[in-house]
Amino acid sequence: MRRFGMSCFGMRCFALPALLAALTAPTGARAAEAPDLAAYTTATFLPYLDAPLAGAAMTRPPSLSLSFGGRTVRAVMDTGSTGIVVAARAIPNLARL
Repeated sequence: MRRFGMSCFGMRCFALPALLAALTAPTGARAAEAPDLAAYTTATFLPYLDAPLAGAAMTRPPSLSLSFGGRTVRAVMDTGSTGIVVAARAIPNLARL
């Protein structure tokens, strides 16, 4: 019995829609290109203001000194994150930025 879209060649039958799908399908996923990180090779060292002596236990959260437009602000370092959050009111002339 022959159905619409089927062609039989001897003992083999091929479904035309399946053949067309196979011919038009992508041949494989392309590997994603790695980003160029060459411009990000510098680092800045921020010493703690109240760092414990070498080998001593840290008994309070470390703090940093941040300066914005001549004004210095003491900030507690959150060691569980990758950034520093500064309140807008601590940045002088914020509206001009």
